Amino acid sequence: MSPLALWIGARLRQLRTDRGLRLDALAGIAGITPRELYRFEGGDRIPRIERLALLLPHLGVDFAAFFQPPPGWPACQPPTIASGSF
Repeated sequence: MSPLALWIGARLRQLRTDRGLRLDALAGIAGITPRELYRFEGGDRIPRIERLALLLPHLGVDFAAFFQPPPGWPACQPPTIASGSF
C-alpha cells in the first residue's frame, strides 16, 4: 500500500461517512461494485480518474476539493517516479 493510496482511501471513507452513506449504497449509486470501493477505501488500490469521477459527485466534492486536505490532515503528496522508469 502506498501512502497516496492510503490517503485517497481515508479521504473517500471520511467523505462517505460524513454524508451518512453506507459503502454499498455509495457503490450502488456510483455504479461500481462494493468490493471495488472497499479496496479503494482500504488503500489496496488507487482509483483511476474515471472511478473518482463516478464517486465524487455523490460525495459533494469536485476533484480540487477532494485533494484539499481537511484541517489536521497531511497534504496529499504525488508519488515519486524513479528515473528510467519510462
